[in-house]
Amino acid sequence: MDIALEWEWDNNKVAFDFVRGDFRKLLEVEARCGLAIEQTRKDGRRAHRQAAEIVNRLRQSWRRYRCDNRPIGVIEVRRVLQTTDRVEFACYFQELNNGGDRQISNWSYS
Repeated sequence: MDIALEWEWDNNKVAFDFVRGDFRKLLEVEARCGLAIEQTRKDGRRAHRQAAEIVNRLRQSWRRYRCDNRPIGVIEVRRVLQTTDRVEFACYFQELNNGGDRQISNWSYS
């Protein structure tokens, strides 16, 4: 297989189950590289903590369960604002092997 792909769009599952479940499978399957796509949020009562905690858990899981040095990346779609009139998102790419991250896009809906 060229690429292993896992994604989770349920905010609660991303926060609690994704790191130990589907993301771990991404590291164990035989593939040339892996990509995880996940949703986080930076709005609401947990503010900045939720997104940072999830990315940190993914990095820890990657360090603990990786089987080799193949490239593993995470596309994080982060909800940064939600009001009754508007929703805003920012998209980040996290490169786990090199520790880098960068914002690649942002958009909003009214």
